[in-house]
Amino acid sequence: MAGLWFIQVDHFLSVFLDVANSYGQPDGWSRYAGFSFSVVHQMNDRIRYSMSMFCKLNLTLHYQFSAKHPDWGFWNFIPLSEPRDPDRGFLLDDTLIEEV
Repeated sequence: MAGLWFIQVDHFLSVFLDVANSYGQPDGWSRYAGFSFSVVHQMNDRIRYSMSMFCKLNLTLHYQFSAKHPDWGFWNFIPLSEPRDPDRGFLLDDTLIEEV
C-alpha cells in the first residue's frame, strides 16, 4: 500500500483526545474523563472558540476511554475560515493555540 496514503484536509479543523500508549495498558482498562476543547484568541486570551459556542452553554465533555475506544473528538470542530481570517485573532505569526 506504499504510495497510496495521503493527508485529507477538508474545510474544518479536527481535534481529538487520544490515550497515550493505549496499547500498553492492561487488558480491560478504561478511564472516565471530563474535558473540553477550545482555540484561543491571541489578542484577547479571555475569548475562546469552543463547542459551547454551538450549544450556547459551558460544555464539558464526558467520555469513557477504553482499549476499544481510546480516542474521542470532533472531525468538524471549527471551520478553517475562522482561524484563517486575520480579523478573528486566532492565528498570529502562523501559530494557532488549542487548549484541552
